[in-house]
Amino acid sequence: MRRVWFMSPKGRMRSSAWPETWLPSSARTRLSNPAAKLRGRAKRSRDLRIGTVGGTNSDWREFPRTRKMNFLYFAMDAGPLRPNRTEKMQNAHTNRWIAVLALLFVAQLSWWALLIWRQSEELQQAAYQGLNAERRLAEHAWHEVADREQNPALAWQSVAARFPNIVHLPARDGGSLQINGQRLEALNTSLRMRRAMVLGEGCLFFFTAALGLWLMTRTAKQENYLRLQHSNFLHAVTHEFRSPIQALRLAVDTLRRRQDRPPPQDYLESMHRDLGRLDSLVANVLAVGRLDAQAFRATPKAIDLSAAVHRATDEYLRSLPEPSDWLRCQIEDRVVAEADPATLSPIVRNLLENARKYGEGQEASLILRREGSHAVLRVRDRGRGFSGEDAKHLFERFWRAGDERIRSSPGTGLGLYLTAELVRAQDASIRAESDGPGKGAEFLVSWPTAAAPAELTIAP
Repeated sequence: MRRVWFMSPKGRMRSSAWPETWLPSSARTRLSNPAAKLRGRAKRSRDLRIGTVGGTNSDWREFPRTRKMNFLYFAMDAGPLRPNRTEKMQNAHTNRWIAVLALLFVAQLSWWALLIWRQSEELQQAAYQGLNAERRLAEHAWHEVADREQNPALAWQSVAARFPNIVHLPARDGGSLQINGQRLEALNTSLRMRRAMVLGEGCLFFFTAALGLWLMTRTAKQENYLRLQHSNFLHAVTHEFRSPIQALRLAVDTLRRRQDRPPPQDYLESMHRDLGRLDSLVANVLAVGRLDAQAFRATPKAIDLSAAVHRATDEYLRSLPEPSDWLRCQIEDRVVAEADPATLSPIVRNLLENARKYGEGQEASLILRREGSHAVLRVRDRGRGFSGEDAKHLFERFWRAGDERIRSSPGTGLGLYLTAELVRAQDASIRAESDGPGKGAEFLVSWPTAAAPAELTIAP
């Protein structure tokens, strides 16, 4: 299918997905010619290819309203998943609120710490002033008794019980009174403990709040990512359902205009492929719904994996509009494994579809063989590949490399997710490998081998 953009009689851009075989050969050869930039969404493309086709060839008469139309086809490199303007504004709004909360908390924490710090110093100063006042009272009482008895030491003994925080320092002139050193050390220790409490609780509150803000930011990012995934999925599903429906509508309109002649075989085959594509999309969506509702339960058994993979591969290749010379198959005979027969067809179909979409037109390979105690299915392509960051999201639901609003390849983001869930449901394993972007990718599915029973089960 080709995504074709055309200029309507009113000068507006319209688009439709048409089989490449419907275009004249001159048009197919000119679709990749470079041209000037296209207005609107095409400006966001990093890899833009535009071709213009004039409507004078007789082949164009098969299309409704196409005799004097200019057709434009372009392919875009979507790049990384990016939010649109509205989503950026929502993200900025959320980040501003988080920043405001952080500033308010820092201000509140700083005010609390400063207040407790000052109160500690004020309490320390008040306690010291109280001790000085007690010392002055002790001196006054001591001097009154000493003047009567003419013995400072005996005089202090009579009043010492009234002033426990004051000590007498003997000297030639009768001595002096000072504040007890232990009491002063207790005051200093109390001040240090209050300061340590402020610092400790402040750090605890700060790190607790920082953790809370980090969780809020992480939750906001996850929500934004889920929103982008949801938007991506809606755009993908809308496009994937719209393309075959538009192609079927175009084919039906063309057949209605050709009532005097039998329908061409190409039209019928294209309509059959579009219906198969719709059926595959609906099957994937329903399968994901069954997995979510836990209505699916795998029943692995000993099956002839070689025959099952061979049959699933043939069914997929027959459903494609182009020849199957892009795929090389190496299937070892009589590979018996513990697998669910009902899951083999969607697993093989999704892996091959992924290799076809992202293989950049390069040759791909499907290999099935025994490797130790496991039967391993390898699907390898030489196309786009993926980075280490993308590898973390390959089997996530709705995830696709790029933004659906400027999509460059078909799909809904459910194929690899569904494949991984079906594989894991039967105690098998799946993994993906790539040397980096532009260096191809390889997907490996591994089932435990089993002894060949008298009667083997072959996947339908």
